[in-house]
Amino acid sequence: MDIQYFVPKQNDHKHLFRKTKPLLPFSRSVVDFVSQFSSKVVADPGLKAYKELIALGFWMRKGSIQNYQKTFEIKNKGKIKLARGTVFHIAPANVDTIFIYSLFISLLMGNSNIVRVSTQAGQQTELLIHALNDLLDEKRFAHLQEQIQIVSFGHNTEILKKISAICDARVIWGGDETIGLISSTPISPKAIDIKFANKLSFTLLNGKQIDPLNDKEIDSLAIKFVNDSYSFAQMACSSPRFVIWMNGTEAIQKRFWDAVEKQLDSYDHQLTDMNMINKIVFSYSLAIERDILFRSTQSNYLMIIRTDLQTAFCSCSHCGSGLFFESNIDRLDALSPFLNRDFQTVSYYGFEKNVLIEWVANNLNGIDRIVPVGQALDFYPVWDGFDLSEMLTREVTVL
Repeated sequence: MDIQYFVPKQNDHKHLFRKTKPLLPFSRSVVDFVSQFSSKVVADPGLKAYKELIALGFWMRKGSIQNYQKTFEIKNKGKIKLARGTVFHIAPANVDTIFIYSLFISLLMGNSNIVRVSTQAGQQTELLIHALNDLLDEKRFAHLQEQIQIVSFGHNTEILKKISAICDARVIWGGDETIGLISSTPISPKAIDIKFANKLSFTLLNGKQIDPLNDKEIDSLAIKFVNDSYSFAQMACSSPRFVIWMNGTEAIQKRFWDAVEKQLDSYDHQLTDMNMINKIVFSYSLAIERDILFRSTQSNYLMIIRTDLQTAFCSCSHCGSGLFFESNIDRLDALSPFLNRDFQTVSYYGFEKNVLIEWVANNLNGIDRIVPVGQALDFYPVWDGFDLSEMLTREVTVL
């Protein structure tokens, strides 16, 4: 069969289409495995060279997993919660770390897992797979080889059908077209699909709170914004593509963007010449169709298109690579008519949390999460409005 096996090292397709008995949620061996993987990521020079992997390692540390377990147990006190069974994860091509988050949450819930990584997966995926195999080779974790299978295959519908037929849940990450294609492949009537489709995100800045920042403080804000934006070439769903200002004078805005551009001088953004060309083509094509202005910058690593909300939020196609739409508002509810289920994350600076809660709680049609600038890419078990710990377990009632 046209399958490339990554985890475990020794495998063949006979095992891939076989159900494996699940474990209990938060089994001790799984918690130990995940926390050891975290330690390995943080300590390995090849892994910790990537900022995204450091964030991954921090999320999986033992204290974090224990807090996650405590929250799960409090929420489900008095209930019987068991794993769903076999979970099939289809990972996206644009964010190398998502497959690990998806896998480990499911593993912590006790499920057996089959993960399809993209044939276009990058070096980070390769490093993570190598680290997984190293740990699974240890005697104390060898039994978990039955709970984790990672493979890659192209557009082979027969393989997709066979794996889909045995799974109890399918977690699909990707573009709308990919999700539509995979969803059309039948699963068992007793199984469920959890879909994470294309989403858009933006940053919300309060100029009044940015204005008094000293140089060190605005540089700190700028590097947090750069980390949110330039990881994965700005193509992660939670990477901001729009910057919305409240109380933002021209002087405040220029100072912020100058600080961002300064940080890019030393940031390993990994943008290619093709990224730059795509950005120019995209922005010039938009200029033909829409009323926009370009903010002056020193390099093509940063491109800012100044326009109104109507143009910004209706231009949902986006090339990433350090291009931002910039608009101004005088109140938060001015955004509300433009927001829908296509919008995922708002990263913010200079707003009180209770003000944001009041805004969102007023029946806002859109937005799944609101986080401080610098935390846009941080992963949480509640993602796109889905609580994965609930979706990947089942409840048994006893009357």
